[in-house]
Amino acid sequence: MIVGLLQMGLCMGVQPLMAYYYGAGDMRRIKEVVMKLFILTLGIGVVFGAVGMLGSKALVGLFIRDLEVVELGQKIVCIQLLSAPFVGIYYIGQNFMQATGSALMATITSVLRQGVLLIPLLYIMNAIMKMMGIPTAHVMADFISIVVTSVLTVIIYKKSEESTETKEGGLIMKYFCNPVNINYRYQFNMDPREGALKVAREAADPSMIYFKGKYYIFASMNLSVWVSEDLAHWESHRLPENLPLYDYAPDVRVMGEYVYFSASRRGEVCNFYRTKDILNGEYEEIPGTFDFWDPNLFVDDDKKSVFLLGMFPIQHRSGAWRWIRNHAATRRTPGDD
Repeated sequence: MIVGLLQMGLCMGVQPLMAYYYGAGDMRRIKEVVMKLFILTLGIGVVFGAVGMLGSKALVGLFIRDLEVVELGQKIVCIQLLSAPFVGIYYIGQNFMQATGSALMATITSVLRQGVLLIPLLYIMNAIMKMMGIPTAHVMADFISIVVTSVLTVIIYKKSEESTETKEGGLIMKYFCNPVNINYRYQFNMDPREGALKVAREAADPSMIYFKGKYYIFASMNLSVWVSEDLAHWESHRLPENLPLYDYAPDVRVMGEYVYFSASRRGEVCNFYRTKDILNGEYEEIPGTFDFWDPNLFVDDDKKSVFLLGMFPIQHRSGAWRWIRNHAATRRTPGDD
């Protein structure tokens, strides 16, 4: 009973995590969780089962003094502990079914173990084995339920994996759930309201492109770019030092064979950069002519004109400066003749 409760508690505790990954369509992560749970529950079952068997006589003797009854109790305990290492598989399957919305299957497997199988087996095994038939019936119900639950879990997993991919016109479309599971930096800022140092996560103003078969995400103040081939699994790569890595709101666009990079720094002229290799190539610096905030490059259909949208400083007749949004500046593509 204690072994089963430990295994059940672990599986129930991980159920919300499996539900989160299922919602995100990340079946690979669910598989990792299930495998780790299997190893953990198997280990608990083996250790506690072995301890229970080896100490079964002393354990029963704590409550009963009659030696014949103690020996009978020892046999019953040893029989019931036979399924202890594997009961965790049953609980893993049940919680997986609930996490993936298969509540009906979870209910069926629960009733199967404690009712549909156990009750008739108690009568059958009692008639065959007398007293020893009672613990034997429990073990048989456990093993049959474990097998049935395992088979159903594999079937549901495969269907869930297929449901994250919808085939349309020969293409496979995948759906993903925000937030994207990536690591990012922390920033320490002085809060002027409280005069104290505050810790804030920093990954604002993301800009994503698709370039040469991979996806790239750039964000403010991160010194790196995240790279993915499937929009689900991301790796962080440090960017070259000559880029304005501490500037805000980076914008990245693919123009022909080049990737153009820009970021904003209020009060200073902002430059542009371009490269043919995001991770390893050199970044050619293209001097800018004005400062801007929150850039957004847009390439026209003629592939020659580019519009830079964002916030720009303009000067009033009084000499004061203010920032305006959605100002468009038409210019030749940087680097064009």
